[in-house]
Amino acid sequence: MSSLLQRYIFVRRREILLAAKNAITAMDTVSATTAIHRGSAYLGGRSVAKRVAETVTGRMSDHLSHESASEAWQELSHTLPASTNPQVWFMMESLAQAVGCFRASADWGEKGVSALLRSRTPLDRFIGAIQARDSDAATEAFHSLPRDNQAWGDAAHYLWLWSKGAKGEPQWSTDSEWLKVVAGQSITIVGPAPTPKGAPPVPSGSLVARVIAPGVTQWPASDIAGGRCELAYSNSKSTKWFIREGASADLEKLRYLSYRTSSGDALEITHSRVARHHKSLLPMPWDRTNMVPVAAWDLLHVPKAQVSIVASNFFASRTAYTANDVRFDAERNQATDQSGSTGIVFERCVSFSFHNIGAHLNVMANLAASGAVSFDAEGSAVVATSYRDYLAEIDELYGVAKV
Repeated sequence: MSSLLQRYIFVRRREILLAAKNAITAMDTVSATTAIHRGSAYLGGRSVAKRVAETVTGRMSDHLSHESASEAWQELSHTLPASTNPQVWFMMESLAQAVGCFRASADWGEKGVSALLRSRTPLDRFIGAIQARDSDAATEAFHSLPRDNQAWGDAAHYLWLWSKGAKGEPQWSTDSEWLKVVAGQSITIVGPAPTPKGAPPVPSGSLVARVIAPGVTQWPASDIAGGRCELAYSNSKSTKWFIREGASADLEKLRYLSYRTSSGDALEITHSRVARHHKSLLPMPWDRTNMVPVAAWDLLHVPKAQVSIVASNFFASRTAYTANDVRFDAERNQATDQSGSTGIVFERCVSFSFHNIGAHLNVMANLAASGAVSFDAEGSAVVATSYRDYLAEIDELYGVAKV
């Protein structure tokens, strides 16, 4: 009964977040207020929900400035007891980010991490340790994690990478066809961001992996990788678009195509597969995965592969995409700008909140620190940034202007 109740509570919290964020996207203050008040029992009570609704809608309507809304979020974070369920802390972190208050959301996120570290559940403590960038705490939690836990394999592999092979246990891919292409190879994941003038080109002997999307399946020969893409990664939304548009012929030229979910099987491309992903290592089950980290995590399961990442700034720039890499948003029937926005207020803020970009930074920062994956100079600078400083930068770039 307990597990059923916990599942019900989780589903309700996820529904509340989704309804509130949909209302923020639609700039519908009435629906946002309704969603938050209906979820008051899962947000710390009626008085807390009332203040959250006022802060969210105040930011939407400009009745509250960014500074005032941020102060309200920070003050509110001190009203809940430390014993509050981790899900509540991370819900608040996510809602604060959805209305552009990234700097203030760090207060909630850090308290959520503290709650995870105090949890009786080993997996919670392991995830909390990832977010705290504390390998000793991760090791201690892993030793208590039952081997039959569905996340054990991900935790074992992550700890093995993080500890440089001293702890945990590697979980190598056993896909023989895939391994024929990638095992023992140098692989460079080329992100969508611009690279500085004079940046070294991707070595000709390195396989190139990229994220594909509607309108983004080929690149100019003048780019950092000479326009190459041998290994492509597609998220669920993009894959469904490729299926709907009958784009198999355009994708057949790729040496290997990796999907985020099995929906890609409908394309019937022989040299394709479902990628491994790191969702079980993110703080909350509702957190969505970013695709460059998915590609890295997937490729780090390849024996003797050397994985590097270039042209990925984790959105720590208003120019997150090159002109060639801007996506086509099929739902709105228009291309995004180079920040990734189609012009809708809070569009990127809501997207970042869904994907928990601060958590993704921590996941990748640990792997970079251990040398499991390497970055170019720009990426290295970002992953060396603390969670709080990173969110402060996102705050200035996207939150203040409601991008």
